[in-house]
Amino acid sequence: MPRLSHLTILAVATAPLSDRGISRIAKKLTHLTELRLLRHRNITRVDLRNLRNLRRTPTRFLSWCPQLRLINMSGLQRLVKLQPLAFQSAMLQSVNLTHLTSLRIIEHSAFNFCKSLISLKLSGMPRVEEIGDDFMYGCTKLSAVDLSSLSLLTTIGPGAFQNCPFLISIKLPLRLRR
Repeated sequence: MPRLSHLTILAVATAPLSDRGISRIAKKLTHLTELRLLRHRNITRVDLRNLRNLRRTPTRFLSWCPQLRLINMSGLQRLVKLQPLAFQSAMLQSVNLTHLTSLRIIEHSAFNFCKSLISLKLSGMPRVEEIGDDFMYGCTKLSAVDLSSLSLLTTIGPGAFQNCPFLISIKLPLRLRR
């Protein structure tokens, strides 16, 4: 059996479907409640761009995937919430969330211990109001974060950037309360 290294999620179904049926489901899917790839050792890339109506990621969705380098979330215009521990300890080097225009909440520990993460792009997300505790905790290669364009952001949880020894620049929005 070949090792899984790339995952393209077209749809989630309990019975075999035609390509047309898969396409229809992918367009309507709003939650991946039970799909977790926790601790999958060989996944290097995940492509979620076909899940146009997905509104939230599962908790621990891609946690502890030690080879995960790339996630394509470019089609997730309706995603409103990144659940807790969504990408914890993945070996992501760069994360671009700029196309997630409906995202409102980034739950706690979403990217904590992503020790290879160098770049995080968050501009262009006009609705983000809250970033949870330990958001980027332990991202040891991260050097700069710019949140200044997140005009509705009012809360960043404690420890969001703790244990990031090379983080020398954090730009914050004016409305930030905590």
